[in-house]
Amino acid sequence: MYRTLLLLALLGTLSFAQGEPLRWDSKTLELFPSSSEKTVRADFGFTNTGREPVEIDSVKSSCGCTTVSLEKRVYQPGEKGHITGILTPGRHSGVITKGISVKIKGESKPTVLLMVTHIGEH
Repeated sequence: MYRTLLLLALLGTLSFAQGEPLRWDSKTLELFPSSSEKTVRADFGFTNTGREPVEIDSVKSSCGCTTVSLEKRVYQPGEKGHITGILTPGRHSGVITKGISVKIKGESKPTVLLMVTHIGEH
């Protein structure tokens, strides 16, 4: 599963060279929450670097333990935004890798963002 998500993230990075409409601050976030935290939050920032508005069709997480939110769907040229992922790890420990798929209108492939959470590994 981790290898598949890593491969998808690398493919997403290659799409940047082909004119990806959003420039991401980071597509992979490493998180190190304390063992007492019940939820882990990741904010993936981006900027519309194109000359046209960008519409985000959908944002989906790779499993039910991660919820995602987007403040709005359309971003004007130069506008910044972010997608938030919230992981509820429950009793899991170790490294938990979750993907967030971002589908942009007019793009053939979604962008995959990764939350790599290290529970109890400090």
